[in-house]
Amino acid sequence: MFKMKYVTVKEMKELDSRAIKECGIPAAFLMENAGKAIAAEAVKTIRQGKISVFCGYGNNGGDGFVAARHLLLNGYPVEIFLTGKPKPFSPETEANYQALVAMGHTPLIISSPPGGEDKGEGTIKVFDDLPVPGLVIDAIFGIGVKGILDEFFIRLIDRINGFGCPVIAADVPSGLGADTGKPLGTAIKAIKTVTMGYPKIGFRNPAAKRYTGEVICVDIGLPDPPCHSEAVAGDDLYKSILDNLFEGVYFIDRERRISYWNKGAERITGYRSKEVVGSFCRDNILSHVDGQGVELCRELCPLARAMLEGTNQEAEVYLKHKDGHRVPVLVRGTPLRDSSGEIVGAVEVFSDISAKNRLTQRLEELSKMVLLDPLTGMGNRRFVEAGLNSRLNELQRYGWKFGLLFIDIDHFKKVNDSYGHGAGDLVLKMVAGTLVHNARSFDLIGRWGGEEFVAIITNVTGKELFRIAQKYRVLVEESNLLSGKDRISVTISVGAALARPDDSPETLVKRADQLMYQSKLSGRNCVTTDS
Repeated sequence: MFKMKYVTVKEMKELDSRAIKECGIPAAFLMENAGKAIAAEAVKTIRQGKISVFCGYGNNGGDGFVAARHLLLNGYPVEIFLTGKPKPFSPETEANYQALVAMGHTPLIISSPPGGEDKGEGTIKVFDDLPVPGLVIDAIFGIGVKGILDEFFIRLIDRINGFGCPVIAADVPSGLGADTGKPLGTAIKAIKTVTMGYPKIGFRNPAAKRYTGEVICVDIGLPDPPCHSEAVAGDDLYKSILDNLFEGVYFIDRERRISYWNKGAERITGYRSKEVVGSFCRDNILSHVDGQGVELCRELCPLARAMLEGTNQEAEVYLKHKDGHRVPVLVRGTPLRDSSGEIVGAVEVFSDISAKNRLTQRLEELSKMVLLDPLTGMGNRRFVEAGLNSRLNELQRYGWKFGLLFIDIDHFKKVNDSYGHGAGDLVLKMVAGTLVHNARSFDLIGRWGGEEFVAIITNVTGKELFRIAQKYRVLVEESNLLSGKDRISVTISVGAALARPDDSPETLVKRADQLMYQSKLSGRNCVTTDS
C-alpha cells in the first residue's frame, strides 16, 4: 500500500531547514530548482501574449524571480512585478533579484492600493492600470501567510483573477491557507499549482481544488517528510498521484514488459499509455541511445542494470519522440522488490532536460558576454553598475544604507615590468579571489577595469564600512603567489564612501575614487574614508 504524503506548514519548514542544515543542500539550489519547474510549466501553458510574474519579498518571490529569468533567457516576453510593503530580501532572493536587474529587467513595484499616495517613480497605484497578460505566474505568498489578507492584497488578487488568463501558482495559490485549504479573504484561482516537494495538507480540502487547479508536485531536493503522513487506500488514487507528477514514470516486470505508463511519460514521449503498455523494452519503441549513439534498449539500459545489480541507476540518454525527433532525458531506474526482498521489476522516472540544457548553455553565454570578467571570473563593470543603480534606488526610496569601496592594486605596473604580464594576470586573479571569497553573501564585488575593483557593501555605518575595507586590505597584503622562483605579493589602496540620497552613480564612484587617491598620497596600503 502506498502512503500519500501531505505536509503541514510546520513540517514543510522543518524539511527546508533539514535540507539546508543537515543535508548540506544550499538554499539557492532549492530555489533554482523550484523556479525552473515553474518556468517549465509556464512554457507548456502559454499560448500568446506576455507572461506577468507577480512576486512577493519572501522566498516564494525568489522562486518567481528564477522562473522569470529562465523564461527571459528562453526568449519569452516577461513583465515582473514586486508587490507589497518593501522589506529586505533573503540572500538567495536578493541574488536572483540582482540577476534580473543585471539583465535589464528590474521588477516594477506595486506597493500602494488604488487611490493611495504616490510612492515614487516606477510604482503602480491603480490596479486597473495593470496590463492583461497571456499568462500569470503567482509567486506573491508562500505557505507562511497567516490571517485575513489586507485590502491591498485582496484587491490585487481580485484584479489578477479578473484578467481571465491562465494562472500558475508557485507552491500554493496566494491567499490560500496551506494548512486549511481555505481562502484568507480571497485567493488566486490557478489552473495549475506547482508545489514544492510534497502536497500541502490543505489541498485535501475538496474546496481547495477551485484555487489550486491541477497540483503538480516537483522534486526540488527536499528530504522525506515525517512518517505519520496519512495512508490512503485505493488504486485509482495512486494512479492519479502518479499521473500528476511532473516527470514521466513507467514500471516493468522481470521480463522488461511495460505494465504502467503515466501521463508525464505520454507528454514527454508523445506515446499514449495504450500504445506502450504490454510491450517490451526490446521492442525498442523509444529507441534510447547514449551520447555515442549506442542503442540501450537492446543492451544493458539503466533500468535493466538496476534489476541486475539491485541498485539505483541514473543516466542522461536520448529517447525518440513519437514524431521522430530526439529528446534528451535524465532517467533514474530503481529496482522493485516483493515482501521477501526478491527483485520483481523496476520503475523508471525520467524528465525532459532539453530546456535545462538550453538554459544552461544560454546562461553561460550570457554570463561570459554580459556579466563576467573573463580573466578573474568575477562580476565585471556592467555587473557592478547594475548593482549600484539598484542600491541607490533602494537608498532613495526606502533609506537602505550602503557604502562603496574603490580598490586599486599598488605598484601594479612594477609587477608587469618585473615579472611579465602573465604574472600580472595571476596577481589580478589572486586579488579577485581574496576579495570574492571573503565577501559577505549579500555584498557585490566586481572588477572595474585594469587593476581597479569596486565593492558595494550593504547595510553599514561609516565605522563598519571602514572595518570591512581594512579586512580586505589586510587579507590582500597577506596573500601571495609563486611565479617561477619568485613569490609575489601586493598591497591595495582603498577609498571608502558612504552613499548619500542625492548621489548618482557617477558622484559616488568619483568620491570613492578620490578617497582612494588620498590613500595613495598617504603612502599606499591604507584606507581613507569620508566618515
